[in-house]
Amino acid sequence: MNVNISQTLLLVNQIMYLREIILTKRFAWSIGLVLSVVMFVLVVILKVMAPIKIAICLFCLSLIYFEAVFGICVSCMLYAFITKQPTKYCPDGVCEITQKNY
Repeated sequence: MNVNISQTLLLVNQIMYLREIILTKRFAWSIGLVLSVVMFVLVVILKVMAPIKIAICLFCLSLIYFEAVFGICVSCMLYAFITKQPTKYCPDGVCEITQKNY
């Protein structure tokens, strides 16, 4: 009987862990989806020649650059700012801010 309780608690803990990862990454993916749909509508459907296209492209490239070069997920930080909860379970702890001990 104790084994089933401990296995259930372990399963619940794993589900909560995955839920947190999925929520932050889903938010980041939805930002990319919204930006790509806006660009598709502006470029392909409306054929708009405006500086907004350059601004959207620069924003997307900066998000990609920060994640690829520095390992900083700006969208995850934005999610943490909106939800007022610190991000957890980031790969290699890149979302956590550590203080140096002198």
